[in-house]
Amino acid sequence: MALITGTMPGFSIEDNPDPNRISEEGWARALEEANHAAEFDPPKELAEAITANNTTLVLNDASGLAEDAVLRIDDEPDEEGYELVVVTAVDNEENEIEVERAASGTEAVDHEEGAHVFQGPLPPPTGPVTGETGTPPCGQLPAVIAEGGSEPVAISGTAAIALGDNFFDLGGQRNPNLAVNAGASTTLQLTSTGSQPHNMRTAGADGEFDSDDDAVSDPDLIPGGGSGTLTFNFAEAGTYAYRCDFHPDQMKGEIAVAR
Repeated sequence: MALITGTMPGFSIEDNPDPNRISEEGWARALEEANHAAEFDPPKELAEAITANNTTLVLNDASGLAEDAVLRIDDEPDEEGYELVVVTAVDNEENEIEVERAASGTEAVDHEEGAHVFQGPLPPPTGPVTGETGTPPCGQLPAVIAEGGSEPVAISGTAAIALGDNFFDLGGQRNPNLAVNAGASTTLQLTSTGSQPHNMRTAGADGEFDSDDDAVSDPDLIPGGGSGTLTFNFAEAGTYAYRCDFHPDQMKGEIAVAR
């Protein structure tokens, strides 16, 4: 709250002693960071200019997009003003998407070729704002307890795992512990069934995440409705942890490696 609305008496920004400016600068920085976090990987942009009446958008890359996805079109991400659209159909061969324009109260406007396309924010739910029942307010996810399988599920070769909000799912078992053989290459086909960004990462022999021996999904940010793969091969027997980098406290488990 202090970042958005508060003041910080006694602290000023050079050439502007107004303490309210602290909040304004902080909010601008928060928006900048949020814009960066919402980028697709690889980045997406309009391959052709559109007018305010166009409902067919040609992108440089439409892969990973799904119906009902909310996108933000921003000609100048560092400036104010953008438009939200809702995807109604995707043509991956032509890199075209059909959209509903001017979502969530934004305005349908002309956009130039090369305009940036980001993962747009989910509109907040309607109804009571107390969060006592149903979906919590402001697009928050309901609190869930991470579930892990008591017995490892043996997999080999290729296996399919769904990425929900916020859990891994293998055949109906959430956040399963897995069992593989040492020296065997395993590929997980990852499909997002939720609306949040996810990925999957395994810690390597050092037992630490975010180190050089990690295996991470390709892509390392799978958007809602998207898909990816994770291939790993543990040379030594042991127990190795896995997680989603975006929801590490909720989406996690272990991989038991046997000789």
